[in-house]
Amino acid sequence: MSKELVDRATLSQWIASWDPNEPIDPDDKRYLNFGDYDTSLRGEGHVQGLYDAITLETAPSVQLFSGFSGTGKSTELRRLKKKLEADGYTVLLVDFKSYHDLHHPLTTEDMAVLLASAFGDATSELLGKNAVKESFLNRIKDYLRTEIGVEEAKLKAGVLDFKIGIRNARPFWVELRDKLAASPERLQEESHQFILKCIERIKKKTNTDQVVFIVDSLEKLSSIVATDFIEVMNSLLQIFSDSADLLRLPGCHVVYSIPPYAHIVSPRLGEQFRMRFVLPAVKVFTRGPEPEPFQPGIQALTELVRRRLPIDVIFGDRLDLLERMIAYSGGHIRTLMFFIRELLYGAAQLPLPPKEEDIERAVQPFRERARMAVRFEGVPILAKVMKTGSLEGITAEQDAIAAQYLDDFIVLCYRNGDGWYEVHPLVRDLVQKLAAKQAEEAPKESQANDP
Repeated sequence: MSKELVDRATLSQWIASWDPNEPIDPDDKRYLNFGDYDTSLRGEGHVQGLYDAITLETAPSVQLFSGFSGTGKSTELRRLKKKLEADGYTVLLVDFKSYHDLHHPLTTEDMAVLLASAFGDATSELLGKNAVKESFLNRIKDYLRTEIGVEEAKLKAGVLDFKIGIRNARPFWVELRDKLAASPERLQEESHQFILKCIERIKKKTNTDQVVFIVDSLEKLSSIVATDFIEVMNSLLQIFSDSADLLRLPGCHVVYSIPPYAHIVSPRLGEQFRMRFVLPAVKVFTRGPEPEPFQPGIQALTELVRRRLPIDVIFGDRLDLLERMIAYSGGHIRTLMFFIRELLYGAAQLPLPPKEEDIERAVQPFRERARMAVRFEGVPILAKVMKTGSLEGITAEQDAIAAQYLDDFIVLCYRNGDGWYEVHPLVRDLVQKLAAKQAEEAPKESQANDP
């Protein structure tokens, strides 16, 4: 194929079809079920396990679904929704980032208000805008005024402003939240009573006995500033550890998405809730100290790209360059999507098919960010992962660093039978270099400290 510039309208169309932030429906022709394609790529039964746990329970239940942001978790939750609906369940799915900006700590009071507010919104969307006669935000404003004695002037904001205030932790909401914290049991009761009324309306209107509430995007809770990460992380884990009764909503089954580090930092979560394993990256390397490319995984992700883009047009006879990008992604789907979008942006000025240097240019922004995230004090953790494929045995002091690496995709999880961890391929050489340097300097420091 001769090299030529692609017109901008075509490039725009290709880029739009490859949006990394757009969950797709399982009926979409772009969807690829990796479990059906090849179970060796990231295990099997992710959705089936949740489905079985919900449908076999007669009482309300809580399921935790842990997954890396960008591995297709939101799409899998939509597959769960469709599967349950086919069996007569009514399923409400909400995206938590519509209610909280996910970049500042989350409190129990935030969660109590936002769960009820989101449940009410989802009920109105299902049954019609008049199905819920009063929003929970209006209800909580009345509660603040009549039960806690908050002055009317402090509650003058409309519901929309109130919602934005909660979402972004505006000062007026922080003050009101502190007042609500004085009566946590009563706030939980208000939240649960509102949800029960919504469920009653749903069951009456739909003639279904079972309701499932799916809360997506909680795993995306993360700080913009790295130094705030521990505070944000702990805020979520504390809610799940200390407020289990709040999270067990009455009259329905609930599925919460949670971060991949949750079961590492708080292993006892599995005692309070049924916790599913992490939805892993696609296996594109073999397991071991010296990983080798795993062709079935690379071919599966090639098929995923093919369902969205005309790869024969874009890459011509250089599909090996697409395979290189897939290997560079570590099998993390969203990272691969960013790589390809960068390549397509560059195609506005450079002809296709791409050259090797075009691939390296598309990957470079992620490579730089990832390598800058490898802090010297975290090298022992990464070196251990590279050697053992495990995060077992890290100290409590190292938990937050390991969690940050998982959140930044510096450490990826894979599954083929048992799960294991691997350092992202674009930083492995740097980790090896820094680990060797630390090993070389350790005897010198020891001698310097000897009396």
